[in-house]
Amino acid sequence: MKYINHYRYFFVCFFLAILPFFALSFPGIREYVFDNFMVSAIYNGVIIAIYITGSLCALFTILKNISAKDILIAQDASRKNSILSNLNQVLFAGEPKQCDFNLLMELDDNVSTARNQRLSFIMSCSNVSTLVGLLGTFAGLSITIGSIGNLLSSPSDVGGDNASNTLNMIVTMVASLSEPLKGMNTAFVSSIYGVVCAILLTSQSVFVRSSYSLVSTEIKKLKIISNRSNNKQRSLRVESETLVEFKELFKAFFDNYLSVENLRTQDEEKKREMLSDSFVTLQNRLLDNSAKLEQLSTLIDGYLVSSNENLKKLSDGVITITSRLSEGNILLADNNARLEAMSTIQNIIDKKNDSIMASVDKCYQESLSHGKTINDIAAGSADISHILDGLRKEMDEDMNNVHLALSDLSATDKKIIANTKEISAEMVSYRDTYMPLMEKITSMHQEIVKQRLLNKEEKNED
Repeated sequence: MKYINHYRYFFVCFFLAILPFFALSFPGIREYVFDNFMVSAIYNGVIIAIYITGSLCALFTILKNISAKDILIAQDASRKNSILSNLNQVLFAGEPKQCDFNLLMELDDNVSTARNQRLSFIMSCSNVSTLVGLLGTFAGLSITIGSIGNLLSSPSDVGGDNASNTLNMIVTMVASLSEPLKGMNTAFVSSIYGVVCAILLTSQSVFVRSSYSLVSTEIKKLKIISNRSNNKQRSLRVESETLVEFKELFKAFFDNYLSVENLRTQDEEKKREMLSDSFVTLQNRLLDNSAKLEQLSTLIDGYLVSSNENLKKLSDGVITITSRLSEGNILLADNNARLEAMSTIQNIIDKKNDSIMASVDKCYQESLSHGKTINDIAAGSADISHILDGLRKEMDEDMNNVHLALSDLSATDKKIIANTKEISAEMVSYRDTYMPLMEKITSMHQEIVKQRLLNKEEKNED
């Protein structure tokens, strides 16, 4: 079991290498491979040769890595190994468990270089097998396309309607399709060979890389052992007899350093206590300032409440003023309407006076022209006086209406004047009470902001 574990990577890689040959034991796979190998024999032969080369390289590399691991574990200087570049003969030639660190670094670099070269070769084989399979695919497709083109371009010699000609045409078409099918078979078979070989070679490269990691692990262990031995040699050199005086001086210096450190720690503790005391006092001051700020905030809230009430009163007064002004506007509109009615009445009176004067003149002219008698004139004058009395009564009624309208206008004007006086008095009282209150609030706000700035400066200084 130990032997199998030691060569586990070789066995797995060997199984992957012979897996295609093992698959030939199945009848179906064996018949498919033997029947289709000659379809693209050139491409398949090249792919198989590349696969065998890559597999042999992988197996040989794993065996060399296992041998190199055994040499590093046993620290054998007699054996040769190409992976180690034969540096083991120089590295392990001296005392046991004492290796040169520089040689170990060079050995690690050589192993890394060999690993990169072998892995790149195996991966190149994998890529080349894939490309050869792709080349066979292109060749098969070109054969298929060419044969289809020839089939389509060839003239048909079949004529007539009899059954023999139709049968000959079908046989000719089936025979001509053999070349396109052969090309397609070539394309697919070469692709299958290339892809399968590439997959197996890539899988083998994984185990080759793992075998190199075993060698790198052993080199790292030797590096650790070399560092430990070098550290021990340095400690032995320091403990020589010539450095006793230096040791005593260093001890005295270290004692002085400890005493200075103790004094510094004591000073730091004192400073810490002072800082804690100052911090406590600062907290007390901050608490006092916060209490004062709360008192100021309550006062400001009271002032703000009172100012809000005054503002509400002021807004109510403004609302009443606007309502009274609207009422005054309504009364003024009524007065204007009454004045317009009075002007119309006055125009009517003027028109009646003009008609009376015109009638008097007419009567006078008639009396002069026609020579009416005195009785007729008296009767006419009586009628005229009767008309004048009616007109006088109407004029008296109109004047009474005018006086009533003027008295109503004077009463509404007095109401408007009284309301405006009350509104102006309320505005003056609001101004006398609200403006000093706002000045006090602004001054208190400025003092609070100033106090906060001073507290922030004290905190920053502390």
